[in-house]
Amino acid sequence: MIFHDSNKSLFEQLSSLHKAAELAIKESESYNSEIPIPALKELRDAYHHFDNALQLDIATDQEKELYRAISHCKRAYFDSKECTFQYLLENTESIKEKLDRYVFILGQYIPEYPTHKKNIKAALSFYHEIKDLKVEARETRYSECDKHIANLKAFIQAYSDLEDDILADIYNRKRTVRIGAIIGILGILCSIIAFF
Repeated sequence: MIFHDSNKSLFEQLSSLHKAAELAIKESESYNSEIPIPALKELRDAYHHFDNALQLDIATDQEKELYRAISHCKRAYFDSKECTFQYLLENTESIKEKLDRYVFILGQYIPEYPTHKKNIKAALSFYHEIKDLKVEARETRYSECDKHIANLKAFIQAYSDLEDDILADIYNRKRTVRIGAIIGILGILCSIIAFF
């Protein structure tokens, strides 16, 4: 094993990126309960290049392998963030679909709902923007990813904290509407019967 002093900063950068990628993978797994396989593949490839770099005697060859390893660590980080982002978006959309007709109730229970709705729309827009970018161009935009992930998590948490109350309210409102409809129909039938 040879560490060339000229590549010390690359080794440090690789170490830092590897830790960031590992944390991103763990975060993704904590939400999705599935390991983001593409990210793990990238980390495996990063290790392969790192191992190759340690075997090389020439500093410039070692540098090339370290740059490849760094590239794979970045990709692992991005893949993990994308997986987390996609999962949270799907979860948010699921909540919105379930409660779409009852938006007024959400506003009663979650006063910040208009802000959450605006944040969700911005996150969805951002997600589609980065998906359409080339891989190289994405890197500059991924710093914004954490802000959107935090906003999505805040909405999901706010909803989850009040989900039972919201669903109970919806059930009670539906029941009240049904009872009102039944009473209305009975009233009409009674009027018809009284008329004849």
